[in-house]
Amino acid sequence: MNLIFKDKSLRKQVLSLIIPIFLQEAVMVLIGFLTPLMFNPGRSDEMIAGKTVVYTSGTFDMLHINHLRLIEYARGLGDILIVGVNTDELVAGYKAMPMIPFEDRIALMRAIKGPDLVIPQHSLDHHDKVKKLKFDVFVVGDDWVGKYDYLEEQGVTVVYTPYGTGVSSSSLKKKIAENFERLKKRTDNHLPMNAVETARRRKK
Repeated sequence: MNLIFKDKSLRKQVLSLIIPIFLQEAVMVLIGFLTPLMFNPGRSDEMIAGKTVVYTSGTFDMLHINHLRLIEYARGLGDILIVGVNTDELVAGYKAMPMIPFEDRIALMRAIKGPDLVIPQHSLDHHDKVKKLKFDVFVVGDDWVGKYDYLEEQGVTVVYTPYGTGVSSSSLKKKIAENFERLKKRTDNHLPMNAVETARRRKK
């Protein structure tokens, strides 16, 4: 075998044959694990039996320290933490579009320590989510106080937590915009007056 792998071209051919086999086996194992959960809801009930499931959600635009504090706090309230990330379409319905696209925001949330499951959130109405996700606790910032009290009728404990001081996605966006304007003015002041005038005319 050692003699065979000294030939680089032959080694590539062997690996090209072996790797797909390993990948196929891995996929089959994964399917075997997921199939009982998809077609036997009772199995998933058994897996969470006796455990406290916590759900929290948000836009998580420009991921920062207060987002991490929220996740850490929610993590400490139960055994299983599910995090919902608002889609771009959902966010556009009630505030300005996020600076970071949905695909990147959900990838970042899946990469951090804390959540056991990260899912897209398409609606701010959580009636159906309680039935599907079977969560016991819902954690949300205190800027939503009263908004989710209805979940208590479904047996869910709603926790409105202080969002934290200092950093927020809105404050970061504002700071970036202010820094851009400051830099722009500084640049304009260093350009010859005729160059500034020419640039303004082009904008018009």
